[in-house]
Amino acid sequence: MTFLDDRLMDVSRWLAARNGPAAIPFIRLGFDRGNVRLAQMMQRHLGPSPPSPRTLRYRGPYKADVYLAPSAASTTPLVVWIHGGGWIAGSRRHVGPYCALFAERGFDAAAIDYMLTPRAQFPNPLRDLDAALTCLARDTQRPFVLAGDSAGAHIAMSFMLAAHMPHYARAAGFTPVTPARRLAGQMLYCGVFSTRLSDTPPDMRDIRRAFLGAYARKSPAADLLSQPGVRLPPTLIAAGDADTLYPQSVALADSLQQAGTPVTRLFMPAGAGLGHEYQFDLDRLEARDTLDHSVEFLRAL
Repeated sequence: MTFLDDRLMDVSRWLAARNGPAAIPFIRLGFDRGNVRLAQMMQRHLGPSPPSPRTLRYRGPYKADVYLAPSAASTTPLVVWIHGGGWIAGSRRHVGPYCALFAERGFDAAAIDYMLTPRAQFPNPLRDLDAALTCLARDTQRPFVLAGDSAGAHIAMSFMLAAHMPHYARAAGFTPVTPARRLAGQMLYCGVFSTRLSDTPPDMRDIRRAFLGAYARKSPAADLLSQPGVRLPPTLIAAGDADTLYPQSVALADSLQQAGTPVTRLFMPAGAGLGHEYQFDLDRLEARDTLDHSVEFLRAL
């Protein structure tokens, strides 16, 4: 399964090969159409009375939708979800149903927005995430668990590094206001962690060059797989076997584990046929199992 609109992505590949920036609107539309379909699919898996979000505003136009669990224990963490979309597309609304699923299982969850490319360049979305956490911290003493899919996983991991590694924060040009002690863990789904085109399949290089070039601007700090290993809070990493980004998740898990980070691996076995963003396709048993394992991960923190 993929969350992209295949016809639009064919146009995007053609444009990206000739004029990278011209492809961005088509890539964005392809992402957003797929995200709407996935949100509708996830809605079907909510209970008869799903939680309605409380919307908070932070850092100018950006908002967070907070889904409150009916009976969350005072010590449980708050899940803060950073949506994917190649840094150029997506919205908090697209992952709202997934956050509502966590709320139904006893965990408050917030879906946030952030500045998108081409306006945004690394590390601007990290500043938006920091502002969201600061806003949320006014209403709760709960620890935060950062969660993100695809590009959102990159933002979450970058933020974690900046919070725990002063030299990385200096290299990135961003130091979080949110203290590291508030970050209890992270959950990373189908993430993009390398900005090197050599880590990209040939048929996707032109498209990835279009949005990576617009976002990373050749910033060395944006290439997370080239950073030195560091012990971080417990980390869950999930990836589909048919996702072209699968090797990046494996490489990140290995690096973190070697540095002493407790890592939970949810890597789908070869032959399962699970592609990018498989975790949102809750019609699949494997996606429902991933949600269950994510809840177990949160309960163990």
